[in-house]
Amino acid sequence: MKRIVLNGFAYKQEFDGVENPISLCCKYLEKTNMMQYKDLYERAHAFATQKHSGQLRKDGLPYITHPEEVASFFDDGAEKVVAILHDVLEDTDATEEELRELGCTDDMLEALRLLTHGDGVPYMDYVKAAAANPIARAVKLADLHHNLSTMDAIRNLPYAPILEKRYREAIAYIERDTQE
Repeated sequence: MKRIVLNGFAYKQEFDGVENPISLCCKYLEKTNMMQYKDLYERAHAFATQKHSGQLRKDGLPYITHPEEVASFFDDGAEKVVAILHDVLEDTDATEEELRELGCTDDMLEALRLLTHGDGVPYMDYVKAAAANPIARAVKLADLHHNLSTMDAIRNLPYAPILEKRYREAIAYIERDTQE
């Protein structure tokens, strides 16, 4: 039996030389962390569903289908939680205080603020600000890809070409910014 200390916590782990004990501890912590995010995600999903209740997308589907699709880009973690909530501050009466009470961390709240397109803020300025935050950047990119994937459903709307151009420019900026 070996004793391992990681981040101030002591772990006892059988060790037969097959797998590095630190690796085993990291897997345990990662699994525990994912379980915590899973619980938060379930609460966040219920919250977003309630807040987006009665709202429809431009294609006529219930609005919650969009955050659900964006969240599906992520396996777990902060990004998945932020993805399901990414439009609640902008499109509902949800408050940051409610999100904090839900269990969102400061990092999640910062990302959600950055994903909220404020009145009078030019679109690309908003995208650039979101791209500067790792969580917001990942969620915004998933959001844009999902929006592009649903363009066929709204092609008949007069502003569809403008939206498509905007989404493509934002994706190009974020992907270029990420590579630099």
